[in-house]
Amino acid sequence: MTGLLFLTALQLGPRTTACTADDLIRHIAVISADSMMGRSPGSRGDAASANYLRRALEDAVGGSGSVMMQGVPVDSSGASLSPNIIATIPGPLDEWVVVTAHRDGLGVGRPDARGDSIYNGANDNAVGAVIAACLAREVSAGPQRRGVVVILTAAEERGKLGARYWVEHPTVDLRKVHLAVNIDAIGVTGPTLDFIAYGNGLLTGADSMLKAAGAHAGFELTVVSFEANMYWAFDSAELGAAGVPAVTLGAGTRPPAGAEREPPPGMPPMRRRYHSPADEVAVDWDPSAIRRYADLVVSVVEAARVHPGVIRLKLPNPYQTRP
Repeated sequence: MTGLLFLTALQLGPRTTACTADDLIRHIAVISADSMMGRSPGSRGDAASANYLRRALEDAVGGSGSVMMQGVPVDSSGASLSPNIIATIPGPLDEWVVVTAHRDGLGVGRPDARGDSIYNGANDNAVGAVIAACLAREVSAGPQRRGVVVILTAAEERGKLGARYWVEHPTVDLRKVHLAVNIDAIGVTGPTLDFIAYGNGLLTGADSMLKAAGAHAGFELTVVSFEANMYWAFDSAELGAAGVPAVTLGAGTRPPAGAEREPPPGMPPMRRRYHSPADEVAVDWDPSAIRRYADLVVSVVEAARVHPGVIRLKLPNPYQTRP
């Protein structure tokens, strides 16, 4: 009963203009809890977490926009559906910045050495979904700003099905999307001193804006050798294939000064928790770092909303030749 009361209090609490670090970690803990059973598309845990996130988005948007659910077929028969959750916040300009973050996980699978078989998907990607929902709360008003569409996508772990479905059934004119910004496993420790914009090398016109937005949030834009291959791994590739300029924001490689937090007893290092039952909220997570990464996302999105230039994909479009 205590857990139910906590959930109710969290959902119905007063609407504020910003999410605190504590707000972020509480939301992440709820949707990556064992009770959600890893949020496998079409499962009861998937439905429960989707309803939770829909309410969070509705609360975030308030009267400034609207929220809808878009059913995505997630099996070969088309009988099983999992929703994209879409918040639309219009701006003075009839142009858009799209923000995506996948909200699904791997469900229940092979137990790890601890006997845990629930793949909670906390960093991958409850963090991204919660940051995206918080961004919807923190979108600013004012003249000459593009609108924002926040999409918590379904079934990314099954081949980016939710992102692909949205570009095939878009809720805004894709030709009027200035930039798409994807959030996926952005980081829960640190924060790093730098950040990566996967896919920026495939664009023209975005580099200076990304550098300035990153600097505003206290991060330096960096390019690393593995970036050239990683852009295929994210939902942003589906938007790119449809001709939408898109990047995925990720933590960089330069850690801050000071010792890393020690992992809990029996837990592997952070880099080995990806796609494992150990990807759950733990004591070596740093809520203030997650808030800093949220600041980075907000800074990039707000910069894109007022960016005066044109951002384009380089031609020929590399996303249209899938690996």
